[in-house]
Amino acid sequence: DYAYSARLQVTGDGLTIPVIHKPSPLFDLVYVLSDRNERGISTFNGMQDNYEIICHMLLLKNRKRRDAQVQSHDASYNNSSFRNSLMAESGRQGFVSAGLAKVKRPNYSIALNVLYHFLKQIMVRLQSAPDPGMKEKLALFGLDAAAIETRMA
Repeated sequence: DYAYSARLQVTGDGLTIPVIHKPSPLFDLVYVLSDRNERGISTFNGMQDNYEIICHMLLLKNRKRRDAQVQSHDASYNNSSFRNSLMAESGRQGFVSAGLAKVKRPNYSIALNVLYHFLKQIMVRLQSAPDPGMKEKLALFGLDAAAIETRMA
C-alpha cells in the first residue's frame, strides 16, 4: 500500500523532478549482504567486496539489451524472471542465497609470458643475423673514428 509523490530537489539552484510511486511495495527485491563469511568472521575487505557486488548487480539489472538478444530468448539474466522464481508455491516471497564469482586476469603471468617470447625472438634474430664487422661494432657503441672526432671537437 506504500505510495509516494513529491518534487525532489536535484540541484542547489532549485531544479526539481517529480517523483511518483504508485501504491505498491517500496522494494521489489532486497539483497541482504554481510561483511562476514559463512563462519561469522569478518573478512579483510568485507564492505569493499559488498560495494563491488552491488555495482555488479546494478550493472547486470540495468544493462541495455540488444534487439537480437530479446528476440532470440537467450539464457542471459532477466531480473523479472529471477524475482518471479523466488515465489513459493503458497504465493509468499521466498529467499535465495547466491554468490559472486569473478575471473581475474593474471597480469603478471601474462607479462612474463610476453617477455619470454619477445626475448626468445630477439635471441633467434641475433643468432641468425650475420656477425657485424669491426667497424659496425665500434659505430654501435660510438667508438668509431667519426664519433671520437665529434667528441674531441
